[in-house]
Amino acid sequence: MKQLLLGPKQSDGSRTINTNIDIGKHGYFFVLNDRGDLLAHPSLEGQNLYDQQTSDGFYHIRDMLSKSGQPEGGFTVYKWPLPDYSKEDMKIAYSLKDAEWGWTIVAGSYIQDYNSGQKRIIQGTLYTLIGCLVVGTLIVIMFAMQFSKPIVALTRQVGKIAEGDLSSEGEPFIRSRDEIGDL
Repeated sequence: MKQLLLGPKQSDGSRTINTNIDIGKHGYFFVLNDRGDLLAHPSLEGQNLYDQQTSDGFYHIRDMLSKSGQPEGGFTVYKWPLPDYSKEDMKIAYSLKDAEWGWTIVAGSYIQDYNSGQKRIIQGTLYTLIGCLVVGTLIVIMFAMQFSKPIVALTRQVGKIAEGDLSSEGEPFIRSRDEIGDL
């Protein structure tokens, strides 16, 4: 089970994160027993985290163990330091107790990783929308120009007639087979 979720144990006691299971850039599975011992974890395997608190005093492991006992499991949201950074970010974990083994299996990921897929979809949608607006605007402009050119030419011709200039003939692009061409 440990190797399936995380990968084989390294000589330093750590486990590589299984890249075949994608739960975000910094996401991974870990396994707890009821006492809060880490039975499987990328770097803390064997440690007891039952009394571990976040910077704001929240007992996140206790919350995971509590919610894992619910029929559908449960989510825990808490602040946790980003890997390789001193700043904290919100993390989300889903925990569910395995009835056969009695273990709590947890899948955790930073919310920024969790939401990265939606961000890509939103960006793609926005780029598509902008592209459609540009193309649509160009089509409307071209249609409006095709429609307005004969009207502008007719207005120019009527203006010449109003000034008394009856010598000029209609401009060639007024020769359309519609009402403007008839005028």
